Parts: sequence; structure tokens; C-alpha cells
Amino acid sequence: MDFQERFETLLKAKSISQKELAERIGIRRPLISEWKRNKSFPYADVAVKISKILGVSVEYMITGTDATGLSQDERELVEKFKNISKENKKIVRTLIDSMLPASEVGKKSASA
Repeated sequence: MDFQERFETLLKAKSISQKELAERIGIRRPLISEWKRNKSFPYADVAVKISKILGVSVEYMITGTDATGLSQDERELVEKFKNISKENKKIVRTLIDSMLPASEVGKKSASA
């Protein structure tokens, strides 16, 4: 997914129209249309405002990952994992290990 796709997906997820976003960050609406068509990209100061409104980091908007290297889906899974019981965490780890190639399971065990 590139910037344009992430940007559109985030706008839809937050139910924010181009007009509303433009008003909230103080720019002309046609600029947003240019971003959505990959004709241009927002300046850094505008990207910061957009990321705050959309609830993501600027890095995520640009690259699809945040400073941890995790995508939005991965961050959501980590948050859910944090909120389950210790017993269920063991079950999830076992399930994940069963889906990984044997060489990956050994690496995960060594680093845990």
C-alpha cells in the first residue's frame, strides 16, 4: 500500500471528508485531491497536522510502518495481545510457532 492508498483508507476509517480535513488543517481542498492522485505530497508541517487528526505517525503515513517497524495491523495485534490473559498468551505463541518454519521458531526461542 502506498501513501495515496493509506491516506484514503485513513480518511475513510475516520469518516473525514477532504473538505473537512482541508478546513481543519487550513489548506485548500484541491491540494488534498493532488495527494490522493499522487501528484504531490504534503509538506512536513502539514503532514504532522494530518497525522494527528488521523491518529497515526507521520512515518506510518509515508512508509506504512511506525518507528517500531510495525504496520497498523501489527500494532493492533500487539495491543490486543497485551490485553489477554497469561494463559491465552501461551496459546497464541504456540499457535504462531506452529505456523512458522522450524528455523524461525528456533530464532524466536533464542531471543525470548
